Amino acid sequence: MSSIKYYSTLFGYVVCLFSSLEYIKGVVKGSVVNLIYNGQNCDFSVLGYSFAMPFRCFRSQYRSIFIEDEYDFPWEGEELRVLDLGANFGMSCLFFLSRFPQSKVTAFEADPAIFKTLKSNLDNIDVGSRIELFNSAAWIADGVLGFNADGMDGGAVAPANGENALNNIPCTDIKRIMKENKFDVVKIDIEGAEKTLIPYIAEELSDVSLIMFEYHSECDSDQKLNDIFAGLAAQQFRFHIRSEDDVMNPFTSSSDGHGFENRVVIYCYKQQLKKIRN
Repeated sequence: MSSIKYYSTLFGYVVCLFSSLEYIKGVVKGSVVNLIYNGQNCDFSVLGYSFAMPFRCFRSQYRSIFIEDEYDFPWEGEELRVLDLGANFGMSCLFFLSRFPQSKVTAFEADPAIFKTLKSNLDNIDVGSRIELFNSAAWIADGVLGFNADGMDGGAVAPANGENALNNIPCTDIKRIMKENKFDVVKIDIEGAEKTLIPYIAEELSDVSLIMFEYHSECDSDQKLNDIFAGLAAQQFRFHIRSEDDVMNPFTSSSDGHGFENRVVIYCYKQQLKKIRN
């Protein structure tokens, strides 16, 4: 490694270190208190509620959801029905339940270990019947399937392989769920399965006002963006797209380090909601 490249890399690490320290300092001064970090996991309080999750997940999710207000939106109705697919440790559920006091959240999380923590986290919130949790993968059929777990926020439906592979994970037909229930907002973060799920449920999204989902493009598979956008556009959705990785050299970078060539967050809204925002 050349000396210039070495010092450039070292400087990058130093900047990241100080950014992290300043970030934690700012968070602790805000709505998070009693943050206990043991090298991987942390226990903390958000809005007065006790939460536990891996530190890496906490740092990114708290920043985007509670500092940057990624999921905030105007709402004029009395009751808000939210479908959270890929609820992870419950940070998004906490946001919807606290930001909209009349909201009801139906949440799915496939990983059994994460679901246990999710349930424990949300049991600390006195919301009664406003939250409904399912330890099941969001999918296109009822049954079981393979699942690769990572213990954080990267678990995915896949042919199970490796030491963290889980077989016979329950899966739920989300189209059936949407036919049986009305939802105003749908949030999806299911690590690649959205390419199969969203076109499948597109017609059931006609009465949904907002969708926010993370799109994952694997290096060696069809991107299927045309299927996703065609299905959503047919239901009169408009789009705002934001890169999750900010890759500066996409023609030379084959992966984002997470096994994907890119990850983007796509926010979908109806025209009438855009008018309310303006």
